[in-house]
Amino acid sequence: MLTYDQADGDVGNKHWLVYNGGASGFSAAAAEWSLPTITGDFTGGAAFYSTGVSTTRTVGSKSLYYYATTFDLTGDGLSDLVLTYDQADGDVGNKHWLVYEGDATGFSAAATEWSLPTISGDFTGGAAFYATGVSTTRTVGSKSLYYYATTFDLTGDGGNDLVLTYDQADGDIGNKHWLVYKGLCE
Repeated sequence: MLTYDQADGDVGNKHWLVYNGGASGFSAAAAEWSLPTITGDFTGGAAFYSTGVSTTRTVGSKSLYYYATTFDLTGDGLSDLVLTYDQADGDVGNKHWLVYEGDATGFSAAATEWSLPTISGDFTGGAAFYATGVSTTRTVGSKSLYYYATTFDLTGDGGNDLVLTYDQADGDIGNKHWLVYKGLCE
């Protein structure tokens, strides 16, 4: 998958280039995988040129961070594009994620709000659940404390669960137990 190409401004802004894999390697020709539009003028780069890392975009005169990743959150077997943090919208990462459902040709143009549980801390340093699969910090009182969250179907019901596997503010999490926020299956 090619998520950014400096020679082609559409790659990362309008679509990704996907080279399908098979038993003997990757296809020679790429398929265009459509991307949704999120706000910002992106003068500093493409909208979705990277997943799994914090990225910036320009909104007005400010450079603002967002975090996007891909995985099958909806449980339909197709990867979804999930915006887990957006500095321009304080609700993204604290109250909900924005999910752009995947299909056979790309991601939906409109996002669905995916509700999040509440965990303790004032989060003055950022959102509660803005990154999965990496160690992240939040502010609790005057301290910046680490936690680690990931998503997978831990309960075996076919829906992704949000799993807090470490929390520096609570020594039992990761040593004696995990906190599991069950995914809602419909």
